[in-house]
Amino acid sequence: MKTALLLCVVLFPAFGQAQRVAQKEETQLSAKPFARKTWQIGIQSGYSKATFLARNLSNQLHGGYFIADKLMLGLSAGQSLEWSQKNIVTNTISVGPALRYHLTRTRLSPFIAGSYRFGQYTYSGENASVSSGSSGTRIYSGHSTLNIHARSLTAGLSVGLSSALRADIALNWQDVINPNREYAVSGNSLLQAQVGVNYSFGTR
Repeated sequence: MKTALLLCVVLFPAFGQAQRVAQKEETQLSAKPFARKTWQIGIQSGYSKATFLARNLSNQLHGGYFIADKLMLGLSAGQSLEWSQKNIVTNTISVGPALRYHLTRTRLSPFIAGSYRFGQYTYSGENASVSSGSSGTRIYSGHSTLNIHARSLTAGLSVGLSSALRADIALNWQDVINPNREYAVSGNSLLQAQVGVNYSFGTR
């Protein structure tokens, strides 16, 4: 009997503490995402056929502050790398303001995002050969750098993995323009499927 009473004295407070912890975790998990006065950081990447050369690898970093529920204002940084088997490489790096808006505050949340960035476009080629009809094949090498503006629009679906961590599946449109001459730098605009992950923190 004394042993049973002793077990009750020891176990009841432990059970109570475990229940309080479980309730706290449940409350955190049920908190709605994209709340005003919270922060979010994330990365989004895609790989596809390029518009100018053979392949394209794009990476976008974003971070921002929710100025209202579902609406984030922040910064975006992007890199777009294209290459071919002819040793031609283009590399675009840019940074600028960004907006992101979620249509709902649920586990599955459609969103749209956009950014207008400023940066640099670099073209380099080494021992590349180009066929040009009756002129035959010529060998050239070169390296050039250009200041550019980069535009990006994204539509996608954000999936909640936990109270703070989410995965994104998105379709991204991007292009690079010469601000002085107002033409696309690297051929046509690129439409690319991308995936990403983001993390939210701050006061809810």
